[in-house]
Amino acid sequence: MEFLTYLKTKTLNVMNYKLIALILSFIIFTSYVAGITIKFGWLRSVSASWYYIENKWIFTLSLWGFSIPLMIAGGTALTFLAGLAICFAGAAADTKNTELTEKVHVIGAMAGIIFGMAALIIDFNLWYFVLAQLIFTIPAMKCNMRNHTFWIEIVAYYLVWLGMLIRIV
Repeated sequence: MEFLTYLKTKTLNVMNYKLIALILSFIIFTSYVAGITIKFGWLRSVSASWYYIENKWIFTLSLWGFSIPLMIAGGTALTFLAGLAICFAGAAADTKNTELTEKVHVIGAMAGIIFGMAALIIDFNLWYFVLAQLIFTIPAMKCNMRNHTFWIEIVAYYLVWLGMLIRIV
């Protein structure tokens, strides 16, 4: 009986640090997106904010600040790769600097979304979240919806975040 109590305590502690990481990620991402939207309006992408903000390091810190907690909270190889890819996108922020920087940034951002969606299917069995992303993304791109990249990024983040929350809780 004592052993079962110990296991329950350890399980709750694991859930607590993952939940804290998820909440931290949510606060950082939502605050950053709200801040840039209030200050600069709807941009073509979250990454486009790098060219508008005065302190460029805030962009990188924000991307790392929301993606690293997701890597911790997810606890799978795919969520780790998703977060790592976003970290690369955050480090290679100045896409107009060199062709290599642009490639690293774009590949990092796309890989972050792809690995996140793969985690939803493979790790969390939430394939219908990915279906929701596709139902939004395909028409947004085909109809050339204004700021479609921004909205695709936003929807992807919150779907992955919600998938992790469902898995943890």
